[in-house]
Amino acid sequence: MGTDPSEGIELHSFLDIESFRRKNALVRQYAAAVGRDETLIERAMAWPRSARADAFLAEGVTFFTTGIDPTDGGYDFTPLKEMLAWRGDK
Repeated sequence: MGTDPSEGIELHSFLDIESFRRKNALVRQYAAAVGRDETLIERAMAWPRSARADAFLAEGVTFFTTGIDPTDGGYDFTPLKEMLAWRGDK
């Protein structure tokens, strides 16, 4: 992170929803303390599966990431397919 306030910053998390809410509140508090617009801080999250993704979306997460792991038969794209299907519903 540089000193330019227009530089993009990201909060990336692997937390459960309650922990994320607490950390997100701290980010808002710290941003306000230094006069920074907290809405410019992107909230990113490791893909929590469709059943929990809406809760993170409601808390301001706009960017989800996932890993694609190899199997004996190739790569398993199931998490990515699930993410895309969920996003298509939004």
